[in-house]
Amino acid sequence: MITPPSLTRRPAGALPRTDTVAATDQRPHTRYRRGPGRLRVAVIGLGHMGRRHAAVLHRLDHVELAAVVDPAGDPHHAAGTAVLLPSIDDLARRHIDYAVLACPTAAHTAIGEELARLGIATLIEKPLAHDLPAALRLQKAFTGSSATAAIGHIERFQPAVAAMRQLLATGHLGDIAEISTQRVSMHPGRITDVGVTLDLAIHDIDLTSWLTGHRYTHITASTRHHLGHAHEDVLTATGHLTDGTIVTHRANWLTPTATRLITITAGDGCLTADTRRNTLWHYQHHHSAPVPVLSGDPLTTEHHAFAALLEGHPSTIADLTAGVHAVAVADAARQAAATGHPTTIPH
Repeated sequence: MITPPSLTRRPAGALPRTDTVAATDQRPHTRYRRGPGRLRVAVIGLGHMGRRHAAVLHRLDHVELAAVVDPAGDPHHAAGTAVLLPSIDDLARRHIDYAVLACPTAAHTAIGEELARLGIATLIEKPLAHDLPAALRLQKAFTGSSATAAIGHIERFQPAVAAMRQLLATGHLGDIAEISTQRVSMHPGRITDVGVTLDLAIHDIDLTSWLTGHRYTHITASTRHHLGHAHEDVLTATGHLTDGTIVTHRANWLTPTATRLITITAGDGCLTADTRRNTLWHYQHHHSAPVPVLSGDPLTTEHHAFAALLEGHPSTIADLTAGVHAVAVADAARQAAATGHPTTIPH
């Protein structure tokens, strides 16, 4: 058996922590209340993820779910005591500290631009937008606003991924050679506005850049529309990062058993995180050992991370730049699949 390296010590040559959103990267939100009292939060969209956000917000001591917005109403009774609004027009009068944008992806840009205009800090569910031009519009809107925005790339807050990131930061694994991910399951039924690339694979696209501190340079991909839907339901992609690391992503909506695996192979070992089982294994030579992993709810941790960002503290939540890059890579993968040629990622 091998002993897992320290999760805290970081020798020379370890990965830089360029993936943390520093307080200087985004202005503290001017409407954020630093005094006593709870943050007033609004959830926009009461679909699957909107209801999950609402449930978490009901449990958090430092926030109050003050309003929910959905023109279809609240048939699942997710709002609780929060006021139900038919549109976002009334939010400006509700003294909202931040909003969660959990409506269908195609509506992110129009609603997000309005929230930026109103000066309301916004946690935008992933993906940031349905394509790169729309993502850039949102980035421009919030950059020119007094409001802070971040992207809900929730997989960053999986405990097994957090442990993997800590171990990588020690530098003991050496230079990374390859990263492979597998994210497969049955079609959820509720997803109709995007394909498997923007729904599933984008998790691993963001994680790859975040864990390594490097961006994608180009990508090749193949897709299939096996289920007859408007969007792709199978994706296999191979990409390269700025440091030369080779990346492979596999995602589909066909596999009966859900799998969520991230494997990082380096010069002095290999790490495999299984976020379904919340485990992390370290492989070296012919030996393997489990790495200690904490427990915790990723969505709860995400809301704590966004609150930290609003306070001006460093945070590991995905910023607008990361959100735009993830959409750019996803766009490039779909373009590569359509043309049969490698696609360069714009920077």
